[in-house]
Amino acid sequence: MTLYLLSERILRLYEGGAPSTDTGIKIEDIKRMVIDQINLLLKTETITLEGYDGNPTNFMLARYENIAVSSGTTAGGITQSTATLPAVPVSLPMQAGVWRVEPNVSSIAREVQFIPLQYGQWSLIKDFSPLVVQGQILGNYTYEVVGTTLLFPSDISSTVTHINITLVVGDIANYGDFDLLPMPADYGDQVVRNVLTILGVVPPVEDSADDGNKQK
Repeated sequence: MTLYLLSERILRLYEGGAPSTDTGIKIEDIKRMVIDQINLLLKTETITLEGYDGNPTNFMLARYENIAVSSGTTAGGITQSTATLPAVPVSLPMQAGVWRVEPNVSSIAREVQFIPLQYGQWSLIKDFSPLVVQGQILGNYTYEVVGTTLLFPSDISSTVTHINITLVVGDIANYGDFDLLPMPADYGDQVVRNVLTILGVVPPVEDSADDGNKQK
């Protein structure tokens, strides 16, 4: 999903077909509206961090809510929970691109925190630290980032079924027309609906293809 494809899809739906050259609204206008709606949807806020080069750089914190937690059994017979990152974060030292993980239920969030560990760190501490009990450290869950997956060393799904994840991403305004945007497909559908509503168009029932063709 890219800025250009989302904007083109909106323009096609706005005009009821293929974009024409004499329309009162241009794709550049829609791009700016798309960027605004992405920032609202992700509840972005600016943050300055040091990258691998040691230089301070402005990034954005983006919040993704209601991410499902699933469980499975490893080859060694250990039941663990996992969650898939909703987007690819900025690559930062110490896996800081995954900025925050929290339960999406406020009553649980007040009692339980998620502690980030570096990949492989859990295997080093689980058998030697008196603070570790049933996959938790002082009653708080831990997780490791493995590619685009959050790996919890124990099964947490009976207590936490969904989580909120905050990722460090680039400034949405700096994404090029064809750069992959940091959000899942259903977020893109919501952006399309929001922009069409602002334009005074009742969002039609449509397919999710980027060309914006309507379903009959």
